[in-house]
Amino acid sequence: MKIASRVAQAVGAGVLTMATPVLAADRIALVIGNDYRGATGGWQELKNADNDAKLIRDALIAQNFAVTPASNLPREALDRTVDAFAQEAATAKIVVVY
Repeated sequence: MKIASRVAQAVGAGVLTMATPVLAADRIALVIGNDYRGATGGWQELKNADNDAKLIRDALIAQNFAVTPASNLPREALDRTVDAFAQEAATAKIVVVY
């Protein structure tokens, strides 16, 4: 299952409206940056995905998000990271996936 759909299932994919302040613990983000996309399939290596992800991670941390970084992970490790994040996202108020 694709990353976005796994997280959307966990969160409910609804529209978020805020009536109360959101605590830092309620703001979570998964930031993925994979420069290397595998030896099969004919995909080229990306040059800045990991650096871009680090910039986004830092910006989200500055906004009080708890960030789960996922940089240059093999497919199986990325799947485990996404699954764990999806479980955490089910109870968060604000969820960001980059």
